[in-house]
Amino acid sequence: MKFDNVLRYVAFNKIDVHSPVPKNAQLQARRSAQQPGRGRTDLVFFFKWLREKNVEHILKVVVNDWPEMPHSDRAIEDCLKEFEVERLEWRKLDLCPETLFNACRNARHLNLWWSGNRAILRSWSEPEGLAKLEKLETITLLWDSSQVGSWYLTTIFSLLLLSSLLFVSSGVSDMNDKGVRVCQEDRVIHSRFSPTPRKGSE
Repeated sequence: MKFDNVLRYVAFNKIDVHSPVPKNAQLQARRSAQQPGRGRTDLVFFFKWLREKNVEHILKVVVNDWPEMPHSDRAIEDCLKEFEVERLEWRKLDLCPETLFNACRNARHLNLWWSGNRAILRSWSEPEGLAKLEKLETITLLWDSSQVGSWYLTTIFSLLLLSSLLFVSSGVSDMNDKGVRVCQEDRVIHSRFSPTPRKGSE
């Protein structure tokens, strides 16, 4: 099987990879994966296989991760760091900004799933957070309204923080090349995108 070095789309649903190892070893591995800071590593195999097929650039990566035990931050980095990824939609709550930087520092578009933890919004909006992604153009923030609570107050709060992120990311007061879309699951609550001015325009 041959691939081009650029793929338009790579998507994975929930995948559970089982290695042919003794039952006792499987039980120990599951217990270890449930410890703090641990997580799944199933998709590392498939992304390494793509890299072995000389794939270098992926326009869009979509992963519907396991909510009860998603991939670890290290596994996400191992999956993506060898590729040029332009759009990432990894459905894991509260992805660490450092993980995103290590995994796809040249990403242009991010879909981020939020648990309602305001601390992660702050970490995303800090100068050492998502602002380090110099090519980032748009962010889509999604959450489950049944878990986050009042969508109105949450929307206002998240917009304020992400607006500060975009300001830091652009480095100037003009943010016309940045955008933020805030969603309640699949329903868009707020969208602010401005077209990039054409060359020669004031």
